Amino acid sequence: MQEDLKQRYKKDFVDRFEKNIESQRSRIQHIIKHVGIDKDDVVGDFGCGNGLLFECIIDQVKTYYGIDFSQEIMDSFERLMQEKIDENDTKLFVGDIVDFPKEHSEVLDKAFTLDFSEHIYDDQFLSIYSAIAASLKPKGKLFLHTPNGTFLLEIFKNNGIMKQLAGHVAVRNAKHYRELLSQSGFHTIDVKCIPHYNILKHLHILSFLPLVGRFFKARLLIVASKS
Repeated sequence: MQEDLKQRYKKDFVDRFEKNIESQRSRIQHIIKHVGIDKDDVVGDFGCGNGLLFECIIDQVKTYYGIDFSQEIMDSFERLMQEKIDENDTKLFVGDIVDFPKEHSEVLDKAFTLDFSEHIYDDQFLSIYSAIAASLKPKGKLFLHTPNGTFLLEIFKNNGIMKQLAGHVAVRNAKHYRELLSQSGFHTIDVKCIPHYNILKHLHILSFLPLVGRFFKARLLIVASKS
């Protein structure tokens, strides 16, 4: 992972994230309602942050792998989730995602990247998601959640009318994601538009309008199969 990306997620970022943890927990719970989990699943949480997905699903899966390049973030994970961590079903990997499949090839049933992909450029995306594909079993699935580049507010941000969130260097649309995921080793790619998790969720009803509805689809939930 490039050094500039690593520099964004030092201790000050972790501290801010922890202060906003209830909002972040609400975000994860909102996403997971749209995802099927099986008790026999071996799951990889790429860019796991401080463990909020882990907190939601650890009682519902067989094994959880948390993968993140930031030692500061992983320290936060272990501190916040220490009561739930069990070495029998929880594996934490600190390092670049591209290194994970070197020792964990085709071990995962499901992989998650939640609000992660908008933080990386296309060349980084191809490298990282190819590695994620390599870590999935032949019929494994990727669940990717991210802002939608065709959402009206994201169009304003990308055109300088509104300020873009720090670290959001690549807010893409569904077509762009299909192209990148296809190049990364994924074949069946299904895209679902879901409401925002904050007050902007009330705009989702406008997404059903003819012609202009696409501008009110705030979030993308993409399910991509390895084969």
